[in-house]
Amino acid sequence: MVGQRVCDWALGEYMAFGSLLKEGTHIRLSGQDVERGTFSHRHHVLHDQKIDRRICIPMNHISPNQAPYTVCNSSLSEYGVLG
Repeated sequence: MVGQRVCDWALGEYMAFGSLLKEGTHIRLSGQDVERGTFSHRHHVLHDQKIDRRICIPMNHISPNQAPYTVCNSSLSEYGVLG
């Protein structure tokens, strides 16, 4: 994409987050299933397929002096509307 000078939403978001982290701004991303992005473009947490509970958050490895990047799933609330 970069070679073609095309920027979709996911790349734009990654570049914006990366620049904020390098400037020292802590980012906390939260929401339903935001970690793996089931219904969106986000895949902010990579899960090891062989070792359970082993993860990698690539945005925490941009620069040695960057701010922290935190990804927090909120609870799924399908049953919340049933009362």
